[in-house]
Amino acid sequence: MKNSEKDNGSTSAELEIGHASDLKEGNIRSIDHGRYASDLAVDSATNLQAENIHLLDVRGLSDFTDYFVILTATSSRHLRAVASDIEFSLKSEGHVIHHKEGDHNSGWTLLDYGNLIVHLFAPEYREFYDLESVWAEAKTLRIIQ
Repeated sequence: MKNSEKDNGSTSAELEIGHASDLKEGNIRSIDHGRYASDLAVDSATNLQAENIHLLDVRGLSDFTDYFVILTATSSRHLRAVASDIEFSLKSEGHVIHHKEGDHNSGWTLLDYGNLIVHLFAPEYREFYDLESVWAEAKTLRIIQ
């Protein structure tokens, strides 16, 4: 932090960005890591042409996570590729996966990052589980067809 003089002679605090000590002092607003991870997952899925991608904000509705990314992959091979790319993208940015359920052969894969859960579905499983209806009260942040 440094002080700067205003025209009226009073001083105001200006934040010097990039100092780790500022985080300890509470001078920088915390980054929403769940939202950042969610956007990375959506971007990764979009780049691999996943379909019907929904990013839902479930904060206040869920005790176990803050965000859902729900998407459809067109084949088991596509599901494996999208899941793998999302895992790689998030790991590259320092996001640690807590656990993974299902696989590309099961028609559904869940990637749990704590504050983010990514649901990857084959079309018939997406329709069957219909998570958007289950979480209808969630705020939709992004939809990519």
